[in-house]
Amino acid sequence: MPARQFEKAKLYWAGLPLRAKGWVVAALPLVSLLTVTFSIYVLARQESRAEAAVRQSLELQIDIERVSRTLTGAETAVRGYVLTGRSSHFDM
Repeated sequence: MPARQFEKAKLYWAGLPLRAKGWVVAALPLVSLLTVTFSIYVLARQESRAEAAVRQSLELQIDIERVSRTLTGAETAVRGYVLTGRSSHFDM
């Protein structure tokens, strides 16, 4: 069955005028180029979004570490105050 369809396509191609064949031959690389260009554009946008998400995650991680250090300092100050009764431990 596929051989029969191939023969039909071959006959159809042979019957096309030269101008139509030229348009088909010229359009194939152009369509390929446009497809590749669009794919690159889509991938670049995805990469940009991924980089923004990574950047936001890193900033959030820095903020979390900063809060953790502040809480550790506060915990140490409270522990020192409880042990000694001096409020000088709260001076940071």
